[in-house]
Amino acid sequence: MTELDGADQKSLNINFPAKVVDAYEVNGQEEKIGGADYANGKLNFSLSHYTIRSFAVKFDKPVKPMSIPKQQELDLAYDQDVFSPDNNRSDGRLGWEGLHFRLS
Repeated sequence: MTELDGADQKSLNINFPAKVVDAYEVNGQEEKIGGADYANGKLNFSLSHYTIRSFAVKFDKPVKPMSIPKQQELDLAYDQDVFSPDNNRSDGRLGWEGLHFRLS
């Protein structure tokens, strides 16, 4: 989790679709560095301003098996060649012309 607004965030929680049976805080190498509150099936935590916190979460076996996701191929109309291989770097053309951005 990352706090991006520069303000401490208290009493946050994340709901999961399965029961949490274990959770703990980890560092960037996914080593356990502390416990975690996972009462009532939620991961409960707070964030200080501009901090990052990571958690390892273990779920109980589902009551009913999950269905296998269905995949479907989509035909997409691309009209820009934006990639080029290293041996022909002039092949792709990704320029500002024709590209539209909306800034908000």
